[in-house]
This record gives sequence, structure tokens and C-alpha cells, in this order.
Amino acid sequence: MLFHDSTISTIDDLVEYESELRAVAAAEGIDLETKLRLAQREVGVELLAASALPDATSGPSRLAPFAATAVSSRTVFTLDQVVVTDGLRLWHIFHTLAILFRDAYNRRLNDKYLPKWKEYRELAQIAAGQYLAIGVALVLAPLPAPGAPTMEIVSGGALPAGNYFVRTTWINAAGQESAPSLATAKALAAGQQLRVSPATPPSQATGWFPYVGNEAGQEQRQSSAALALTDSWTMPASGLVAGAVPPEGQEPDLLRPLPRTLQRG
Repeated sequence: MLFHDSTISTIDDLVEYESELRAVAAAEGIDLETKLRLAQREVGVELLAASALPDATSGPSRLAPFAATAVSSRTVFTLDQVVVTDGLRLWHIFHTLAILFRDAYNRRLNDKYLPKWKEYRELAQIAAGQYLAIGVALVLAPLPAPGAPTMEIVSGGALPAGNYFVRTTWINAAGQESAPSLATAKALAAGQQLRVSPATPPSQATGWFPYVGNEAGQEQRQSSAALALTDSWTMPASGLVAGAVPPEGQEPDLLRPLPRTLQRG
């Protein structure tokens, strides 16, 4: 997925490092979702600041599987182009935990939170340095995750009543596919079918794919070829077909190593 598609990491990711995190947040009145968004905003600012420094590494990264693409120290990118990698996610997790325990400490000057704040601040600095040294993964023509599709109920067929969950993706001229939209649910009565139309496409999109399933997280592709941006998809009278699961999003076109910056947790 791309930087702005969703939050880079989740509350469950944080809990993997701090099992009592929900209890701490409840006790101190801290909104974890807000901290995730705040941390992402701050990480984004750090990224853009690092990209503006003059000693950014030139040339392709030896660690990149797509290293044939040259990376210029003058490459200008936006956060919309940044692909979320494991390194970026780890930085975001540690930075979120750092600002969370900083907040918990400053609310009551409770010393039990101070070591956690310092620990995660240091881990965030290390993770940021490692991520920037490996390089920022970038796409040249970003495809953001789609917004919610339009879903209509039409008559026809002999299918039983059921719930349907729909996700959509964009595809561009190079065959790259976006991260999927959030799942949208619709309940159908017996003898009804579903018609899905995509949200407003980005300028780089040339088509779209529908993914549908009877359970959230079990959606599968319902079209063997990409549909035109002006086309809708109607569920066949015979029901859903088995297909590929939604992708995670575009693969990077290049890596851009950046100089290390001081992360302030």
C-alpha cells in the first residue's frame, strides 16, 4: 500500500510490542487511533525533510531487487509515491509508542512511563536510520486505494439471500494494481443480484477490478480482465466465481536512500 492509503500500522501491531497497551491507554485517556495518525504525520514530515538534504545517496541501492533503475540525489517525491515497507512500518510502530508513552508520562509526570518513552524514542531513531539507509521505496505513477464503490441491488437470478462484501482496485497502463478499497457490505434477498460501479478514478488509472466475497476478508476477483473505468460489474445469475485475492498494492519502481535525520520521539 501507499503512504496515504491507510494508517501504516495498526493497534494490533503496537500490542505485539506492548501487550498492556490498551490498558495503559484506557487508564491515561489516550486515543490510540489518534496517536497512530499523529505519528504517521510526523514520520511523513521527517521523510520529506530528509529528502531535501543535499547529501542524499546517488545511484541505485545494492539492496534493491529493482536496482537497475537509477536513483538521483535530486529525485523529488511526494508522500503519495511512498510504498509502505517493513522498515517504514517498524519506524512508525516505534514512533507511535514513543509519543504515546511521552504523552502518558507528561500527563501526570508518572515515572513508570519515562523508561518506556526513552526506550521507544531510541528504537524509533534506530529504525528510522535503518529505513533511510536502505532507501525509500517509490512508485513513479501512484495509484491510491479506491474510495467506496457504488453498490446497487438488481433483480434477477435464483441465488439465495446472503451478505456480500466488495472491494475494488485500480490498474494502470503498466499493469500495476493499487491496494484495495475498504470492504463495503450489502445484504441481498433471494433472487437479487449486485451491481458495482467504481469510485471516481485517479488520473493514472486505466481500469478497475471487483473483488467480492460472502465474508469480510474473503473477497476474490470476479473479472478475469480489468473493466473499463466507465463499466460496472453485475454479479452473474450463477453466483460468485473463484479468483485471486486482493493485492497489497503497487510494487516499488525504485529505492531512494536518504541521509539519516534525528528522530524526536
